[in-house]
Amino acid sequence: MAGLRFDLRDTPAGAPALRATLRAFLAEAGRDWPPIVPAYSWMGFDRDFSREVGKRGWIGMTWPAAYGGGERSAMERYVVLEEMLAVGAPVGAHWIGDRQSGPSSSASAPRSSAANSSPASSAASWPSPSASPSPTAAPTSPACAPGPRRSPAAGASTAARSGPPTPTAATS
Repeated sequence: MAGLRFDLRDTPAGAPALRATLRAFLAEAGRDWPPIVPAYSWMGFDRDFSREVGKRGWIGMTWPAAYGGGERSAMERYVVLEEMLAVGAPVGAHWIGDRQSGPSSSASAPRSSAANSSPASSAASWPSPSASPSPTAAPTSPACAPGPRRSPAAGASTAARSGPPTPTAATS
């Protein structure tokens, strides 16, 4: 495979500067990471790291501005993801919200609730606790709470999930 070569021709003009800024950030942020952190990478959870990534505008990069995004190109987002994964950055606290929940929400959420419902609407609050794998994180809405829940109307259990039951008026 020595002759196989891929030239990325669609990288934006600002990609080299973005890559350099990101590499400097990751070198500083990862300076004290123990070897286990890069080993977990996608599953690694570091809320402070994800908050800093959000403050720098590297979460929700391709989302519409109305949903708290940066309206940047997919190739710019690719540069950020490539560099983070190359060093094994702990992206687990924001990964699903950035690449799945956020784009899905921006495609289906009513415009009137866009800025308030998007986790990228406030970099300081990133990551959204509902998207975090931390078992002690407080959910942002009852629909995101772990454990079985009772429907007030039906009085029956709705979705059962792993984790402790969610306290309700009847059980508290």
